[in-house]
Amino acid sequence: PHPQPTQARHRGRKAQQFAAATLGAGAAVRAAPLRRAKRLVCRRAVNIPPPVSDSDAGLFSSASKSEAAEHPIDAALPDRSCRPKVLVLGSGWASASFLQGLTQEQAQLYDITIISKRNFFLYTPLLPTCTMGSIEERSIVTPIRELAVGKADFLEARCEGIDVEQKVVRCSRARRSKVSSNAQYHRFPDKEVDDKYVFEMPYDILIYAIGAETNDFNVPGVKQHTFYFKELIDARHVRSRISDLFEEAALPGVSEEDKE
Repeated sequence: PHPQPTQARHRGRKAQQFAAATLGAGAAVRAAPLRRAKRLVCRRAVNIPPPVSDSDAGLFSSASKSEAAEHPIDAALPDRSCRPKVLVLGSGWASASFLQGLTQEQAQLYDITIISKRNFFLYTPLLPTCTMGSIEERSIVTPIRELAVGKADFLEARCEGIDVEQKVVRCSRARRSKVSSNAQYHRFPDKEVDDKYVFEMPYDILIYAIGAETNDFNVPGVKQHTFYFKELIDARHVRSRISDLFEEAALPGVSEEDKE
């Protein structure tokens, strides 16, 4: 049952008193009844934050750019070259949590740079759905620059070594092939190459968040006969293998033993 007008006015006054005590006496507050909630909710008359939509219900909000615009760099802050240099290695869960928990005001006190071979954050729990085709790959990745907007810079490179005494990180990235149609170009090849970019990044604070590699525990045959399942490329390999098996089994002349 809907509340009586007297009860609604009483609740409205209570809501205004609570909002004034919470937001400050100078803040303009109004109480608006919401039918779908069937309750009175206090909202600020000015600077009302946008409601959270279904698309914002995940790990990260899509309002990063607007937040950066609302928090410009304070002129009283020290010059960027004089700020402590924070270097973040990796773009996984630890790095994303660090960026998500860092406010715009806190980020302006440091010169933050993220270095990773991957320019996106991968939501690994949904990786199996990409293999089955239920969700597209782009649906489970978030560009790392979107998370770092207004907070940090990003460089796509590989960390080759850390000099803790000099506080310097040595990074590299293979140069782009001069042949535009070369599809075999790898930015981070497994083998050592001479034609690559090499640079050093000094730091005052180092956040080591590169995660871990899949461990085969030196079991013979694991690398040759198993599929690792940690990156997007792994999901593609598994999906491609399943597709190849079905297509091969559909060919005429294939024995029932081979089909099984």
